[in-house]
Amino acid sequence: MLNPHGAAMLFPTIDPIASFKDMVNDAMDQAVQGSLMELQSDLSTLLGNATEKLSLSPSSYNGTIFGLVENVNKTVMIPIAVIIMTYVLAYELIQMLIEKNNMVELEVGSILKWLFKAFITIELLANSWTITMALFDVGVGVVTSASGVSNNISMQSVTLTMDSIAGANIGTKLLAWIECWLFKMVVKIVAIMVSVYVIFRMMEIYIYSSAAAIPYATLGNGETRGIGAGYIKTICGLAFQGFFMILILSIFSVLVQQEFQSGDVFKIFPKIAVYLIVLVISLKKSGQIAKDIFTGT
Repeated sequence: MLNPHGAAMLFPTIDPIASFKDMVNDAMDQAVQGSLMELQSDLSTLLGNATEKLSLSPSSYNGTIFGLVENVNKTVMIPIAVIIMTYVLAYELIQMLIEKNNMVELEVGSILKWLFKAFITIELLANSWTITMALFDVGVGVVTSASGVSNNISMQSVTLTMDSIAGANIGTKLLAWIECWLFKMVVKIVAIMVSVYVIFRMMEIYIYSSAAAIPYATLGNGETRGIGAGYIKTICGLAFQGFFMILILSIFSVLVQQEFQSGDVFKIFPKIAVYLIVLVISLKKSGQIAKDIFTGT
């Protein structure tokens, strides 16, 4: 007859409740781990896509739109700019003659000065598109240099967060999974808003570039020169706005990685939510910041 103790050794008793808990616990571990990895991927994609678009020049961003804008500047704006330039230079000549000798005598020096101004203005107008694109190329160079700083959220930082909840109970892991899922939705919404700001900046660049010839036509006279100078400052601001946006994204990346390294999953999400709000506001304000720096307002 088989000894009951021997039977217990041959056929160990299995606790169905404990087995079920272990199964649920393993499932929650995988769910939380998967959610954190997806969150890390979403944040890295958000930063990577924005950085990639900001590193593009107007011609590289969309060649078709670039050609359209260039054609508008050449066929529509330059003829208007020539009329404006003619008026500005004529006004400059009359003003110069009146101030010097009441149009009684013509001074060679005054005429030569006017001819030099006219030559410079004509050259600036003829090359207005090239000059404007050169300013944007400088901005792209600065952005490209700044984008060399990694904006990705490292997997190592996320691993620390995973390890921090490995020994937690099922309820804690379930709550962490729900928070991860909700936060992923927030990140996707913020990613759309970031894309809107990046695309809107490029739309501004195309719009300002389409009328490049007209401001350059005003540089030949002291009274109207402020229009052209203000335009050039605005273009510089738009060109360097990309750099400021890259800087904002880099700061956000550092802050998020620091939070993930802290390891407390329930403190991470509220702080990163605040950082996301600050990110959106900062990107929205980046254009005004850039213009304030270059226009001195």
